[in-house]
Amino acid sequence: MNRKISALAFVLSLFFSLWPCTTEKAYAQTSADSVEVSAEDLAVQKRLNAIFKRIDSLKGIRAEVASGVVMLTGVANETSHVEEAQELAQKMDGVIWVDADVEVQIDVVKRVAPAWEKTIELGSALTQRLPLIAIGLVVLVVFWFLAGFIGRRFPLRGLSDKPLAAEFSRNGIKAFIILIGLSITLEIWGIASLVAAFVGTAGIVSIGIGFAFKDVVENYLGGVLLGLRQPFYKDDHVDIAGFEGRVIRLTSRETILMTLDGNHLTIPNAMVFKSVLYNFSRNPLRRFDFTFGVAPDSEFRKIIPLGLETLRKTEGVLQEPPPLVRIESVGDYTLNIVFNAWVDQKENDFVAVKSEAIRRVNRAFLAAGIDMPEPMRRITIVDSEKPATQVDELEVSEEPMIDTSVDRSLDKQIDAADNSGIQ
Repeated sequence: MNRKISALAFVLSLFFSLWPCTTEKAYAQTSADSVEVSAEDLAVQKRLNAIFKRIDSLKGIRAEVASGVVMLTGVANETSHVEEAQELAQKMDGVIWVDADVEVQIDVVKRVAPAWEKTIELGSALTQRLPLIAIGLVVLVVFWFLAGFIGRRFPLRGLSDKPLAAEFSRNGIKAFIILIGLSITLEIWGIASLVAAFVGTAGIVSIGIGFAFKDVVENYLGGVLLGLRQPFYKDDHVDIAGFEGRVIRLTSRETILMTLDGNHLTIPNAMVFKSVLYNFSRNPLRRFDFTFGVAPDSEFRKIIPLGLETLRKTEGVLQEPPPLVRIESVGDYTLNIVFNAWVDQKENDFVAVKSEAIRRVNRAFLAAGIDMPEPMRRITIVDSEKPATQVDELEVSEEPMIDTSVDRSLDKQIDAADNSGIQ
């Protein structure tokens, strides 16, 4: 009995002596595994928090990592910032899942603060650049006044007889000098390359703008071409597409006339360039004409010489080229006689001379008893039973022949205009 008790005590003592060692060994293994996982999570957590601190929009977010699961907490200004933090955490090695419990707050101060800081930085940079800005403005002003001085004093001898073309040339010289000053100013300010890039980008946009402002560009180019060709001068009497008046000036976009009624008339240069243009002042000689209707049975041997003599004696009518009187057409109750005469517009008023010629011819015809009939109709009643009357041969009276040679009155004027180079 004692032996059995002793054996049982020995077994129990041996069991209890070995059990702590086994438990300690298992606990040590489990503890070692737990320490290894926590170190990896801790490294991910430290790295994420370090990254968040360096990004302004993510500074309020904190990361906690456990067993590969990332939990985001804290405060953000925008929902998009939370999404960015989640994407960033998901890209980390060893991360299995990302969850977020971030509060989105609309903090006015925090939203305004970055913009205010940027404003302060820009103000500080602007203050530092104030001397350069002042120098650049001085350069630009100097070139502006220099352009005006050179534009007024630049000799344009070849365009002395073309004031409108000279004005366009001077404006071109001014623009060129101002552009030089502007480029120097941009270099001083250090934004020349930026402006060049902007202009290059704007070139694409300018195509669309060009279509929108097609008429403006058309008028400007028309003004340039008119200034070079000079189809009229200031104070010329012209007729452009049915608009008649005296030229006041030609601008870069329009031609300004004063009508014979004293009204200002503005015509786009594109229309002037493409339209039919009459210049009544380029050739000082101008012909007028008017028509008188006389009775068909009038003495034409007296009418034509009387009309010519009256025209020759009218003040302002030139003797060379000579006046002309011709029968133009046969009307219902009249023969229409046309009177032509030339006027030197530099010496006499065209309208006044024409009016005086009409008055004199009318008075001469009335004094000579030449009938100028009123409109009438003749009604003839024919008796069909009455036999037709035989007409004997008519004797044609001998009358002096009228000069029918070619009118050469314009030949000399055409030659003179061609030799002078008038366009």
